[in-house]
Order: sequence, then C-alpha cells, then structure tokens
Amino acid sequence: MPHPREEPNFINVLNATFCVSPTVMAIPVSSSSREIEVESTTINSWAWSIRPLIIWLRFLGVSLPDVSTFSSLCHRWVMLAYGILCFSSHAAGQINLLCYLFTKWEPGSLEQAGGSNYDTTTAKMNSTIDFMNYTVHGFGTHIILLTIIRTKWIRLRNIFQRLEGVFVEENYIRIRNMSSLGVVAIILLILGLTAISTGYHFAVGTSSIQRIFISFMATISIVYPLTALVLFLTHCYASSLAFESIQTEVKRNEIQLMNGREQDSSQLILAFKERHILANETVDGINDSFGCYLLLATTSYFVAIINSSFYLFGLDNHITLPDIIFSLFVLFNLTVTCFTADTIQNKADNAMKELLSLKCDEPLKGLQKQQMNTLVWEMTHTIPQISANGYFNVSRKLFPQVIGTSLTYFFILCQFEVSEKKLCSTSI
Repeated sequence: MPHPREEPNFINVLNATFCVSPTVMAIPVSSSSREIEVESTTINSWAWSIRPLIIWLRFLGVSLPDVSTFSSLCHRWVMLAYGILCFSSHAAGQINLLCYLFTKWEPGSLEQAGGSNYDTTTAKMNSTIDFMNYTVHGFGTHIILLTIIRTKWIRLRNIFQRLEGVFVEENYIRIRNMSSLGVVAIILLILGLTAISTGYHFAVGTSSIQRIFISFMATISIVYPLTALVLFLTHCYASSLAFESIQTEVKRNEIQLMNGREQDSSQLILAFKERHILANETVDGINDSFGCYLLLATTSYFVAIINSSFYLFGLDNHITLPDIIFSLFVLFNLTVTCFTADTIQNKADNAMKELLSLKCDEPLKGLQKQQMNTLVWEMTHTIPQISANGYFNVSRKLFPQVIGTSLTYFFILCQFEVSEKKLCSTSI
C-alpha cells in the first residue's frame, strides 16, 4: 500500500532555504597535510536553531563565529573583505545623508522636493533630528554588531549551548522557526518600507534624485537594527524557554518529589537549582551582549516617537502614508522589545510560583524542606531583568514611560511651532 505523500510545510521550506541539513557530518579537509573536522551539528543543538540568523548576518557583512561550519583562512579573509565593503558602503551612504542635511538643505527646499510643508525652524529641525536619529540608530547598531556583540558572541554562544542538556528537540525546532520567520520578516519589512518611501516621492513628483537617495538610505539603514532586534528576541525567547523548563520539570516530578526517598528528592531539588542557575546565566549573557544595543535602540525609539508624532499632529499639511507607516513601525518595535524582554521575568515568576505551591500543598520535612526553602529564597532574590547596559530595565513598565515622556516633548514642540508662527505673522 503506498504511503500518502507529505505536503510541504512553510516552516520546512524556510528552513531548507537556510542551509538546512539537520546533521552535518565531519568533513576532512586537507591543509598542510592536516585534517580539520567540522563539529557535527544536529537538530538538538543551539547552533542549528539560530543558523538562519548567522547566515543572514554574514550576508550583511557581520560574520559571527559559528561552530557548525568550517572556516578556512581564505574564507575568513573573504568575509573580512566583504564586511569592510558593507561597512564602507553603509558609512558612505550615511555621510552623504548628513552632508546633504547640513549643507544643501535650506528652509522651504523640501516643499518643492518632497511635498512637505517645513515653513518653520521647528519643523525643519524636527525633520533634521529625525534623519539623524535613523542614521545614528542604523550605523550605531552596525558598529555594535561588529564590535561588542561579535566580541562577546563566543561566550554568549557557549552559555546557550549548555541548554542542550535541558532542552528537548521541540524547543530547538521552535527557536529555528522563529529565526527563519524573523529573517523573512526583516526582508519583507525592508522591501515594504522602501517601496512606500520611494513610491511616495514619485507620487508627489519629487525632482531631486539626492532627496530620494537619502530617504532610501535612511530606510535601508534600518536593516541592521531590525536584525539586531530579531537576534535579541531569539535569545530572549530561548531564555524564557529555559525558565519554562523549570516549571515543566517541577510538574513532571511532583509525585516523585513528595513520595520518593529523601535522597531522590534532594537530587531533584538540586536539578531544579542547576536549571535555575543556567537560566539566569542566559539572562546575564543577554545583558552583557545586547546591553549597549538596547540602550541605543530604546533611545532611538523615544526620539522617533516624538518626531513621528510631530509629523502626524503638529504640522498643518495633510498626514502622509509614510508618516503613518513609520510611526506604527517604531511603536511595534518598542512594543516587541519591551514585552518580549518581560516574558523572561514572567516565566521565572511562574516557575517560582510552582515551587511555592508545591511547598505549601505538601509540607516537606528535614533536608528536603531546607533545600526547598533555599531554592525558593534564591529564586525570589534573583528575579531576572533585561537591562539596557545598567541604565534602566527593559520590560513592559518601560513602554508607558517612553510614551508619556514622548508626549510631553511633543507638546513642547507644538508650543514652539505655534509661537514661531505667531511671531512670523505679527512681524508681517
């Protein structure tokens, strides 16, 4: 009897696009009469699960050390040259953008070039700061990826590889799917934003090619912050799964913990503690590697919300589609960053509550009680927090603070705009 043919799955197609052999066998390579073996990468590994992001970063000129692929001396030099080319192209585009803003951009010139009514100094400065913000965010993230994250990547990778003793195959498949979908989302977002920005300029009859070019470069520059964001979110998701595994393990061994021998129960509590320590190490690794990026990103989101609010509600001209899209884009990025980081703390709280309920429902005795009390105390005093390089914590509590402060500065900008217009009208 013939077997029914399996239909292709969308996630499987994405995984097949990004170098997707579940198992990479050792490959002998001759070099000076030596054999170099590539470490095998199975489906139950961290390297396999984030492989799509590693490949995408290399396409952008950021080569992160990856144990799953062989890297010869020639290959490293090629990647170095390609990385320098990408960085130089990015830098040249941003320098050209800044030169245009500070040398050729005169009041009123954008009205003819882009259809925007920047007839006040407040509006002009807001637009200048907006372009500078995108430049600093994009180019700054590129530098952070090449320096800080790349330097600390091996330590971060080693921490998450230790989860291989905790995770099951399903966890790695979920992380793999998130990595693949993240790369596809980046590509679609960049293409969509570029099409909207370029299409708007052609629709309003923009005649300045350089004006179109700087808008294009400001949009393309977002690819690096988006990639860093997806990389950060993937690590946060994996860390939350590590804390979730503690709760799952407690539920699975609840009966054995209560009714087993004292020695067996002590070993289970010790296993819970080891999982908790490992999960906390993943949070420390995320803070160490992504702290500077989070500080830059949240600051950029704060400035972008002020700028976009002024575009939408502070100018007399009509609201344009690019303004709406970019405003929603910034709000979406801020929301995803805050709430995904907060997921780690939620999972840690759930694991602690599971232990507390276990402790209350079935009172432990002797050594078991002492070990459980110690574990609960440690979990209570080591609540994980995602930090922006130590300056502030990134969680859902940050979201209303950013929105509220942004609105304050928006109203200040509006007051400057109204005052400037009244001053101009009275002088006439």
